Amino acid sequence: MADTPNFLEALLAEGQQPRSAPPPLCLYFPAPAPPESSAGRGPALQIFGTDYPTPDGTAFRHFIHVRDLAEAHVLGLEHLLAEGGQHVFNLGTGCGSSVQQVVEAFEAVTGHLVPIHLPPRRPGDPPVLVASSAKARRELGWQPRYPELKTILQHAWNWHQRAASHPSKNEPISPLPPASLQAHQAPQGLVSP
Repeated sequence: MADTPNFLEALLAEGQQPRSAPPPLCLYFPAPAPPESSAGRGPALQIFGTDYPTPDGTAFRHFIHVRDLAEAHVLGLEHLLAEGGQHVFNLGTGCGSSVQQVVEAFEAVTGHLVPIHLPPRRPGDPPVLVASSAKARRELGWQPRYPELKTILQHAWNWHQRAASHPSKNEPISPLPPASLQAHQAPQGLVSP
C-alpha cells in the first residue's frame, strides 16, 4: 500500500516518522443470512500478523467516533476561517486498541462472532500506530466525547441496525439514540440551525 501525501504530511507535522500508511480496517457487520448460507456471515476479517510485540500479538491502531471526527472538522474549519493559512491536526483519543481487542469488543457489542483469518503480517506495518491529538486539543479546544472503544462500536452498530431497516435511504440516520441527540448538538458557527 502506498503512503498518501496527506497521511505523511500529518505525521511529519506532529513530528512522527512514518514507517508505512495505516491499512484501512473495516469493521465486519454481519448481514442477514441468505437461505443458502449456513454461516450467515460475510468473508472472514483478515488480521494481518499475530506476532507483533504487543500483549496479544496483534497490531495496535487508533479508532475514533465519527461524531468526534465531525466535530473536530467543524472546529478546524472555524479555525481556518478565523486564522487563515494551512493547518494539520491529528485526531484521536491518544490510546489505541489491538485488532484482537476490537474484534472482541465488536463481538460483545453485537452478539455476533466475527470469522477471522490470520495471514502473516504485511511488510512495513508498524506494531503500534496511534496519533497524538495534543495540537487539536490545544489549538482547537477539541476533546473527544466518545473515547471508549465499546461506545464507538455500539454507536456504529446502532447506526448499522437502523440503516439496514430504515425505509428511506435518503434520510440521515444518527448513530445515537434520539434522546442522546438532544444532549449533543452540533457546534455553533459553520453549522446552520
